[in-house]
Amino acid sequence: MPDLSPDVLKAALIKAMDGGMVPESSTAASAPPPRSHTPMHLALGAMGGGQLADALTTIQALHQPGLEEGNSGLYGAHPSAGRVLGTKAATMIPTGILLDKLYTTHPKLAMGLALALGGGGVALAAHNVSAMRGAQ
Repeated sequence: MPDLSPDVLKAALIKAMDGGMVPESSTAASAPPPRSHTPMHLALGAMGGGQLADALTTIQALHQPGLEEGNSGLYGAHPSAGRVLGTKAATMIPTGILLDKLYTTHPKLAMGLALALGGGGVALAAHNVSAMRGAQ
């Protein structure tokens, strides 16, 4: 059985430290802290909210007589609610995942893009509401 007396353990510790090992506390101070993704998740929530507002007002506007989808190349002139929501989900989910990954290396760019996409959705929703008011 190996000798585990305090003197032997102390000698082994001194030898290990002399051999280039660094105490844990000194490496922790030099490493940057991990970046919190909470701000990005809030920006992604704003993006999703804006895009959902666009989708819901688009669906509502399509029930108004005389209104057609402006992006008929993608949706068709009178798309179903499922097609509008499905297309939004099919584009926004991967976009959100990619922006969240981008946040680790370029946080300002990722947050700016997410907020711009959310703002764009809000602007489109406002346009849809305006078109519905004009059709009445």
